[in-house]
Amino acid sequence: MVSFGRDTFLSKSRNRRNKLSSNPSLGVMLTSKEEAYVTALRTRLLNIRQYLTRHDIETCSSDDLFTHLGRISKISGNLSIRKSFGACLLAKRYLMNRFQIQELDVAEKAQGAKGPDIDARTRDGARILAEIKTTVPYALKRGDFGANQKTELRKDWKKLRGARADHKFFFLVDRDGYEIVQQKYRSELCGIEIVLLGDPKA
Repeated sequence: MVSFGRDTFLSKSRNRRNKLSSNPSLGVMLTSKEEAYVTALRTRLLNIRQYLTRHDIETCSSDDLFTHLGRISKISGNLSIRKSFGACLLAKRYLMNRFQIQELDVAEKAQGAKGPDIDARTRDGARILAEIKTTVPYALKRGDFGANQKTELRKDWKKLRGARADHKFFFLVDRDGYEIVQQKYRSELCGIEIVLLGDPKA
């Protein structure tokens, strides 16, 4: 259980099964580590909903509003990291549906750790490398990424171009970002397949 003052919530699952489990909503077999991560995220979101239904957000004072914001931040944790993990699961589903991959556990590599987001092998030994971005274009009104965003994106593109692999992918989850890459930066991703995750056509 996790307690925040008067509010008590369910803690994340401690299930540590070693076998693969089926997750129909994702359409992919999850490892025990992946399943634990998904369960923990689901619990956090349910706890946020539970907190919001217990408190008067609409008419509370500004002081109480910021108190609520702080408590919700504690419950949610780093959602950016969890969003990145979700994108990795979408990429896994795409790759598993397209290739015969020996084994792939996207929970093995910590989010933000060095190295490609996905480094996998097919059953016939072909290497697959992928970088995954959840970036939302900062300068969308100008139809572009922000300066710092472009710097980080180009770092990933450079790593992919310089790596040896049979299949290289650059995955995005934001449609605006995907369209900007296709329209303005496609020439910088020679030999790299650009895919919009979550798109019905992907």
